[in-house]
Amino acid sequence: MKRLLRPPPTFRTSLLGTPSLPRIRNLHQTSHTRSSPMAEATLIHSTTDQPTPEPPPLSLLALPTLIRSYVISAVSASPILLTPSLRILSLLAHSRSPFLQVEHNRLLHYVIKKTVYAQFCAGETPSEVQKTATELKETGYQGVVLNYAKEIVFGKGAPIELNKSDGAKDIEAWKQGMLKTVRLLSRGDCAALKFSGAGPSVVQQLIRKLPPSAAISQATKEVCDYAKNTGIKLLFDAEQNTIQPGIDQWTLDLQREYNYDGDAVIYGTYQAYAISTPKLLAKHLAIAQQEGFTLGVKLVRGAYMASDPRHLFWATKAETDRVHDKIAEALIRKEWNEVLTPIEEIDGQTPAFPILNLVLATHNHESVRKAVAIRQEQSRRGEEQIELCYAQLMGMADDLGTELIMAGKGSRGSIQGKTDITKTFKYTAWGSVRECLTYLLRRAEENRESLGRTRIGRLALGKELRQTDLNGRTLSREEIFKAQAPFEAGMIILIKDMATLLKKPLKLALVQLATGSDKSANLSRARSRVLEAAQQGASLIVLPECFNSPYGCQYFPKYAETLLPSPPSNEKAPSFHALSDLAKESKTYLLGGSIPEYETSSKKYFNTSLMFNPKGELIATHRKVHLFDIDIPGKITFKESEILSPGNKITLVDLPEFGRIAIAICYDIRFPELAMIAARKQCFLLLYPGAFNLTTGALHWSLQARARAMDNQVYVGLCSPARDMEASYNAWGHSMVVDPNAGVMTEAGEKEEIVYAELNEDKIQETRKGIPLGSQRRFDVYPDVSEGKIQFEET
Repeated sequence: MKRLLRPPPTFRTSLLGTPSLPRIRNLHQTSHTRSSPMAEATLIHSTTDQPTPEPPPLSLLALPTLIRSYVISAVSASPILLTPSLRILSLLAHSRSPFLQVEHNRLLHYVIKKTVYAQFCAGETPSEVQKTATELKETGYQGVVLNYAKEIVFGKGAPIELNKSDGAKDIEAWKQGMLKTVRLLSRGDCAALKFSGAGPSVVQQLIRKLPPSAAISQATKEVCDYAKNTGIKLLFDAEQNTIQPGIDQWTLDLQREYNYDGDAVIYGTYQAYAISTPKLLAKHLAIAQQEGFTLGVKLVRGAYMASDPRHLFWATKAETDRVHDKIAEALIRKEWNEVLTPIEEIDGQTPAFPILNLVLATHNHESVRKAVAIRQEQSRRGEEQIELCYAQLMGMADDLGTELIMAGKGSRGSIQGKTDITKTFKYTAWGSVRECLTYLLRRAEENRESLGRTRIGRLALGKELRQTDLNGRTLSREEIFKAQAPFEAGMIILIKDMATLLKKPLKLALVQLATGSDKSANLSRARSRVLEAAQQGASLIVLPECFNSPYGCQYFPKYAETLLPSPPSNEKAPSFHALSDLAKESKTYLLGGSIPEYETSSKKYFNTSLMFNPKGELIATHRKVHLFDIDIPGKITFKESEILSPGNKITLVDLPEFGRIAIAICYDIRFPELAMIAARKQCFLLLYPGAFNLTTGALHWSLQARARAMDNQVYVGLCSPARDMEASYNAWGHSMVVDPNAGVMTEAGEKEEIVYAELNEDKIQETRKGIPLGSQRRFDVYPDVSEGKIQFEET
């Protein structure tokens, strides 16, 4: 059998700072010769003078797995491919057409199973699942976390249908599915459970925070008893906020019954992105300490950003990262800190931590490095350590997972018998391809903001592939595809061909509103015009910049509203509530132009856009990124920065029925980077509420709109206030919509009016087919701004 020869050894730095070295890979290998994957290894550096070379972590992967991972991560890291990929998954998961149902279409079933299913799922049958588990353990993972894929996911605000039955049939099916799952596992493995899979009757109990019925109690007890007797851990997954409080209570009750003698059988899941999590976890820690049971904690960042209300989460990703890492630090050290604080002191003393077991489920390299550093420190000091394992989804973060494996294998030494055993697990689902499609779709949606990490992982995979020589020759991309069945290449071609930005025609309305000094009158006038636009069939309605007030630095403080914490009170933010109510009343997507905002925590003012969906829910907030500071001698001088502060993010908004749009404000249009990034992140429309003046409007208003449309081959909408020559600032007017070929579709005059435009996908495709800029760009000559460091959250 031919071997893939490697270049001369080169040293690299691992998770622990120890050097590693390439190794030989067999083309058809499933694993490498190694010591037992369950062997204990300490996270202590070698004490020898010369570092022992180690193979690179990704060399642990079999070549077919490495190739498939590279191709799928390349798709994930490409905005051109990712969005249509998710749409295809969604179509297949929810289609009622027999042709698109994988259980009826054998060819479709085969293609999906050999690509995305094989990457992320364990199998459809017990033999397939056990084969996958064996391969993972042979790679070096200490165990698997297996999830039965059946679940229920509700949309934002989706009504829950009441079911008068006791749900006995659903509960029995769930129990049998869970028992099948745990029976597929070996001692030390974990099973992940979702209560929602037990059907509507159980979901109703959770929504109402009721104690579990006799039927679900008995079913859960049978599963827990089996797991306890066979050495399996049960991780009860977090679910949507609608039912999570009920899950928390049920899980805690199970921990009281099954977690003792320092061994957690039952684990609850805590989502760091939820503002309530530190307090909830502190409460559960206090209960466990008081009642004497072992608390099982699975810590994640969060999984339901797309379906839960946004105000429940921390405002920025940076805040979520900080909370996650601080909670992990507190649990690993068993010490309270500024994030995880005790509920109350007992007799003036800080309460002690209970015995706890922790699953740190993260793809974030920095979070893992921080945890490993703490464990190393504890090992060096000979301190007692909590039971801890790391977990990542199968098919994702292979560079991190294999690095943890190598870290455990490559560590040397111990101090006073105290060691840190690096345990790494892979989380995967099993079930039919059809059942797993919903799981795959949700996992893809919750991780779509991890593209930076995906890109880093893809680069590592690519580097590993480039180091693999076949008869002394470096494998090219073409050879990589030839080495694997051609499904990945075929899927990429299919995805490209099916790439659609605008799912269905959209009627856009721009309301060129006349505003004055009376805020209430401005809001009333806006309501009248928005309802008029809705009656004309508009699905997306846009108001102008500063639609609730005059525009000018002297007006911003007077008219500013406090929007945070969200949702604000009606007294502090009447415009917020007026827009929310109006979107709900008109049943449209409503972009509230912009309003002056005051942030009490920073004592700063912002120029802020608010967007609401047809249910009246806030779905996006954009603070003007580039402030209007200009000085044209003899014409106009204006400095927004005298009062306002800039926002710090790009704002992209998904409208499920239509596609993705981008929001920016006025002066932002002069900076083409925002538009380029938005277009390459699959936006079909760029919206700019703006108040150009008589000088800059005459020079650049139409030119800027047409330029952004032409460069990016997308629709552009500019919405201005109506011109008022008696005001201190004279807006240009001329609200307009421009098509992807830079043609002006509609343009207002100077006075108050509404202009409409029908947007459709055909015009985008026609323009891009005729002038194929997307395939002609030379990122080998200049950088792609959409692949750089981009802020999508306020910092």
